Amino acid sequence: MTSARNKFANPSDSLWAMNWRRGIVLAAIHLIVAGVVIVRTEWSYWPNIRAERVRVPVVLPPTATAEQAMEANFFPCDEGGIIDRAAPPREIVVGAANMPMVLLVGWHEPCAQPSALDNVVEKRYGRTRTAEVLILAIQCAVFGVWWFIVGGYPLVTPRRWWLEPVAFITTCTLPVALASLLIPDGFAFQVPVVHPVAMIPAVIAMLAWLWWVGLLIWKTARFAPRLFVRSRKRVAL
Repeated sequence: MTSARNKFANPSDSLWAMNWRRGIVLAAIHLIVAGVVIVRTEWSYWPNIRAERVRVPVVLPPTATAEQAMEANFFPCDEGGIIDRAAPPREIVVGAANMPMVLLVGWHEPCAQPSALDNVVEKRYGRTRTAEVLILAIQCAVFGVWWFIVGGYPLVTPRRWWLEPVAFITTCTLPVALASLLIPDGFAFQVPVVHPVAMIPAVIAMLAWLWWVGLLIWKTARFAPRLFVRSRKRVAL
């Protein structure tokens, strides 16, 4: 007899069955890792971000470096300024692990091209420390809620736990994300092999999210007709 664990769960029975413990564990893991990465990135830019809003239009000279601009009393972290930088490996991996929410609210980079969430918050508070704290708090909250939901509602229950999409994404990105936290940014940019290595689990994670979306569509398509039939029966009664 084939074990039920080898098959997809019945949509009408388990699609909305919440696994609270699993959701909390996965949310905690990814929230801690993402929070550490976000704070570490923010830390290096924090001294250059103003405490109060400055309504002065800023245009970054195309040929000037950030250091030269700072010496000329130009602050790229003011509104309109942009510091163009390459993403370190830790942001690449963590961004891929949180790809659906990154597509929704964006990945916040201080003093860089604003994301969708940045535009909303900075429209009210400008590019200030208050805005930075609010953006990071919202981003972390969105990540935590997302992982609690997708972790608590597994779409499949395979025999090997790591073959479930959400668990698979966690397994392939978490070790690399933790290792990347120990790598100084200078070393990562000087050694050409570091970024390609970080891209491997990142690409796998993005493909796994497509797998998850496909499963969600498939299970919803199976569940919707049954829900419709049940609702019609209730109306008939």
